Amino acid sequence: RDLSILLLPSSSTSITGAHITVAFVSELSSSLARAHEEAVSADKTTDANSVASRVRKFASSFANSLAPISVNNGDVKVRHTTLLWEAFVHDATRKLVSNLSSSPQSMHGRSSTAYLAALAAEGGLPTLRKVLDASLPRLLDLLSKHEDSSSADDEKMAAAIRGIAAFMSSCYVALK
Repeated sequence: RDLSILLLPSSSTSITGAHITVAFVSELSSSLARAHEEAVSADKTTDANSVASRVRKFASSFANSLAPISVNNGDVKVRHTTLLWEAFVHDATRKLVSNLSSSPQSMHGRSSTAYLAALAAEGGLPTLRKVLDASLPRLLDLLSKHEDSSSADDEKMAAAIRGIAAFMSSCYVALK
């Protein structure tokens, strides 16, 4: 809640980011992803008020407040906000998608899927596109390489399918 008060715009006309740096946003992105993973592993509930849920909600709201807008007037504030969005969304996506292709069934993989799906759902359309562009090919690649039917592979394939479903649900939410 404190981060929301400090970092999210108070009105729809204000632009987030005038007082924060790219380095800060990049570190915030990494910290939120780590906090989310820790919260998921510590709390097994799916309560909307759980720490993991609140971290996802804040991260997606923050990403949405920074999402690039189509303005061609060269506004310095808009360019700065776009750089902040890239640091926040691109950094988290780049770090978390590796968990999707290596072990989507693990705690890291499931946590990464939930975090990225929340970012995609409520982080604005540019965030949706960035997350889908990075995540879906990795999950689809796992499915295309599935040949043998060992129980470990079955678990991995099921997790990949759940991940794809989560991202499709994110599309539905984002486009509503």
